[in-house]
Amino acid sequence: MNERAATRGADGRPLWHVNEGLSLFAGALGRNARHSHSVPVFLAGLYERFSLRVGEGAWQRCRAAVVPAGLPYEFDMAGAPLAVLYAEPGRLSAGQMHRLVGAARSEQGALVGQSGEVSLLRESYEAQDSASWLSEALEDLAGFAELRARPSIRVSRVSCAVSAGTIWRLAGRTARRLRPACRRRGFSISSRRRWAFRSGATGPGAACARLSPQCSTDAI
Repeated sequence: MNERAATRGADGRPLWHVNEGLSLFAGALGRNARHSHSVPVFLAGLYERFSLRVGEGAWQRCRAAVVPAGLPYEFDMAGAPLAVLYAEPGRLSAGQMHRLVGAARSEQGALVGQSGEVSLLRESYEAQDSASWLSEALEDLAGFAELRARPSIRVSRVSCAVSAGTIWRLAGRTARRLRPACRRRGFSISSRRRWAFRSGATGPGAACARLSPQCSTDAI
């Protein structure tokens, strides 16, 4: 996919974001019959769990899943919104995408979990201006998934707790400087929503410094 585009309709219409390497769909769906993709996908219920059946397995309830390329699956969203992140060959493997799923188990060759990295995808669906920042936010999320080893610091999952949308809207250049330093330490800028701003920080650098001294603009 070489076409770069992002469209978002009003009144809850679906979001389609097509870019080289990573593409995203987010929208309300019903039941989707058994099918497969030529690339691995990360599925996430934006607000609640959904029904999923992988291969010849049984139906089950989950919040997130990674389905490898070529593996058939079906789901029933019952009208609730689902996000589907597609990774083109050479961008993210199914194994790397596993890191986006929490509390997971293997199911018929897929990874199925009761939690996952949902906040960024939900915000991209809700925000009317997500076309202006979604490409970089997805790259940040992909960089988080690409890390091979989980950091040992307990706060790694919340240390850069500013949502990607907030960062790129309020301080685009600072965020782009901040992201590599956080990524080197195993932190994901887009893994959580606005906790740092709510806690009194005045910008991305101050927010990360407030949460962890290891992730501040001094390290850039």
